[in-house]
Amino acid sequence: HCFTCSVTNQVKVELPRYGLEFHLSSNGLLESINYSGYHLASCQSLKDTLLGFNQYLILKHSSDYGEETIIVMPKGIVTKGDGDVLFIQLENDTVGSQLEYCAFHVHQTFNDLRSKCIRDRLQLASIYAATSTLLPEPRDGMRGWDTTMRLLRGSHVDHPLNSKEFDQLNN
Repeated sequence: HCFTCSVTNQVKVELPRYGLEFHLSSNGLLESINYSGYHLASCQSLKDTLLGFNQYLILKHSSDYGEETIIVMPKGIVTKGDGDVLFIQLENDTVGSQLEYCAFHVHQTFNDLRSKCIRDRLQLASIYAATSTLLPEPRDGMRGWDTTMRLLRGSHVDHPLNSKEFDQLNN
């Protein structure tokens, strides 16, 4: 949804099913309300990783310490459609239902995608596995399968996985 507030005359963009909101700033950037200080990047394409996958938003934040990036994508089951098009099949996608999303921070030094949530790491591992080729990706110099294995090792916990984490692992 996109609308203008009649009181403040401010343009606001909402993705209500995800609970994500943005407003148009005076400098022309769509600033995130959910992630303070972040705005939608002018280029919404990762050119050096997850090649062939584009179901995400890129948020940027500039500070004295450099540029920080967050990648936001829907939670769900990673699926290949017709013509090997990769997409995320949404869970509980009924009319008006709330949808969940994953948020990955791009590490400033190592330039890899990171999440503290096990389920999100497992979803990212699925995407890397599905987009993997025999050639290393420019971002980290590793093949998608290598990144998948690194993410799986990083998802080891000392307790049983909950049902959603287990379903994501089976994906």
